[in-house]
Amino acid sequence: MNSREKSNRRTEAAETSKKAILDAAEALFAEQGYEATSLQEICDRAGVTRGLPNYFFGSKEGLYRSVLERTFALTMTRELLVFLREQAHRPGAGLEESLRVAIERIFDFLVTHPTFIRLTEWEALNGARYLGSLPR
Repeated sequence: MNSREKSNRRTEAAETSKKAILDAAEALFAEQGYEATSLQEICDRAGVTRGLPNYFFGSKEGLYRSVLERTFALTMTRELLVFLREQAHRPGAGLEESLRVAIERIFDFLVTHPTFIRLTEWEALNGARYLGSLPR
C-alpha cells in the first residue's frame, strides 16, 4: 500500500468517525438536551475514543454547534423556498395546490428528520442560546 492509499484510508476513517460522533451527538442532544448529555455518552454511542470529539470539534459546545449547523443546513429549507418562489411566479399557480405541496414537503422532512423538532425545542427552552449565534 503506497502513502497515497494510506492517506486516503486515514481520511475516510476520520470522516467515518466524525459522522458517527455527529450522529450520536444529534440523537443524544435531541433526547436529553445539551446540559444532560456528556461527551462520554456520545463517545460510547459513536464507538469512538474519548478524545475524538475534542479533536474534531474543539469542545462539547463546538460539537453541539456543529450538530445544530448540520441540522439546520439540511436542504429542505432551501428547496422549499425555491419551490414556493417558483410556484408564486408560475402562471396559473393555485394557492391551495402550492400550500398542499409545501405542507407535504415539510411533513416529509420532519418525518425523516425527527431530531430537528427536538433540537429546536431544546433550544427554545434554553433561550436559543446557540441558535442565535449560528450563521444564517
